[in-house]
Amino acid sequence: GALGGREGCGRVPPMNLNSDTMTMTLWVRTEEIIENPGLVFTRDGTTAGLWLNMNNNLRYNWNDDQQTWLWDSGLFVPNKTWTFTALTVDPEKATIYMHDGTAMKSATHNHGHGVARFDGTTNIGYDPRWSTVKGAKIGRASCRERVENSGGGVSLKKKKQK
Repeated sequence: GALGGREGCGRVPPMNLNSDTMTMTLWVRTEEIIENPGLVFTRDGTTAGLWLNMNNNLRYNWNDDQQTWLWDSGLFVPNKTWTFTALTVDPEKATIYMHDGTAMKSATHNHGHGVARFDGTTNIGYDPRWSTVKGAKIGRASCRERVENSGGGVSLKKKKQK
């Protein structure tokens, strides 16, 4: 398992959210730069999630839309530092947040987002197409003081479909 600050990966069973509005949060600590690991990522039914590209640059993918996975947030997760990360998506934009203990930083991508199904397994610390966050510890979101001090406390939201 990858929760509670242990090394490794985790899997979440199908959530069946079917939404164009969502927030994902995750504490992550990398020991080295790994190319293209998924942080919270699914490829079952839809392709979506939060990931790192080369140099630990935070990125996201929504419905495998090239305009989302090519977008550069300019936010870099430092190695050997517990970092709070979050992705919020709504129909008109996505924002990635990061707090590495010094300040909350964010980057917004003004781009349309359709409904993502999330009807398959969601992986934590792993993208089946690319790689695992080697040497990463993922979890610690239960540490209330860290979330409050980081300006976190973001919760999962689901927009009701008509």
